[in-house]
Amino acid sequence: MHVACAADERYLPYCAAMLHSLHSHHPSDVVHVHFLHGWI
Repeated sequence: MHVACAADERYLPYCAAMLHSLHSHHPSDVVHVHFLHGWI
């Protein structure tokens, strides 16, 4: 499963909660997270 996320520092906790929920509901699936951010 491929999942794309985009977040800045304000939205990061919500993105982390979504990824945690995804892992909790699909623990045996391989998940590739593509994370877009604006930090350098």
